[in-house]
Amino acid sequence: MGLTRIGDETWDLLGREGGETLLPTDAKADVAFPTRWRVFGPTGADATKVEWSDVTDYTYHKQAVPIVSAEVEGLSAVPKTLSIGARAFEGRDAEMTDGALDFGALFGGHEAGQQAYAMAEMEVDRETEVVFGAGCNWWMQWWIDGEEVFENLDEGNSQGFPWSTKFGISRVGPTDHCFRRRLAAGKHLLVVRTISGITDWVLRAGIASPRDATLHAIPRSNRWHFLTELNEIRPPQAGYWSHVVAIRTDVCLGDVTMECEFQRPEARGHTGLIFGAQDSAHYYWAQVPSWAQLWRARANYAAMSMADGSGHIR
Repeated sequence: MGLTRIGDETWDLLGREGGETLLPTDAKADVAFPTRWRVFGPTGADATKVEWSDVTDYTYHKQAVPIVSAEVEGLSAVPKTLSIGARAFEGRDAEMTDGALDFGALFGGHEAGQQAYAMAEMEVDRETEVVFGAGCNWWMQWWIDGEEVFENLDEGNSQGFPWSTKFGISRVGPTDHCFRRRLAAGKHLLVVRTISGITDWVLRAGIASPRDATLHAIPRSNRWHFLTELNEIRPPQAGYWSHVVAIRTDVCLGDVTMECEFQRPEARGHTGLIFGAQDSAHYYWAQVPSWAQLWRARANYAAMSMADGSGHIR
């Protein structure tokens, strides 16, 4: 049994990797993110082919395959018109509201698969590494100074949790996805292609912090993260259909009250506290199960379960 030391605690992570994750500074780069953008579009829904992406670990995210595109790689300034495929679009200026561009409202509605491009200039006083944060319903692709720096066309805004729930107009947040770019002093051209989803067509973007970027990366990790600064433990998320368990082995408690708050990144999965563990295959588990049928029935319940070495939780 391999053990992992976290501060003065000893943990058995049952074959998984993990350790203490130290968070970097929460200070953001001292630059102003543009609020005025020029928008080109929208195309028709036939501009994009939407299909299921490769199924890995039961993640059925949809993939966007653009059929038409604009030539933005060589752009050095915001143009007045932009050709997307065979069609030329006049640009219209739009202001971000609370860091958001609502394309559905701008265009008076939308269909899934429509495209629009948004462009803006951002000025930097001195050479700076900038952490950008963005979220879009549902796909987006970013260029800075004509070079592609980020895209999520394969799976869309699949990792929007947990930031997505804090905004009223849409389920996307400004740190759903983070990417870094070192910028020299001067003006820089930001270009983003957005592709609409089913329910909304909203882009949120801004300047994020290194801490935002670290927390953003954790949901894609296959490690246990012990965030001692936040008093949080985050289990592996990659391959989240598997059963992941962590047992603290250096304490033996008698009459004790255990309390915790937990947050599910998905609408399925069982969460609970292990106690009375003899080893990694024999323990009791106070759990709150969750799967789709419970959501449909609008029901929740708690269960006292036992792992008896058979491989089953009874």
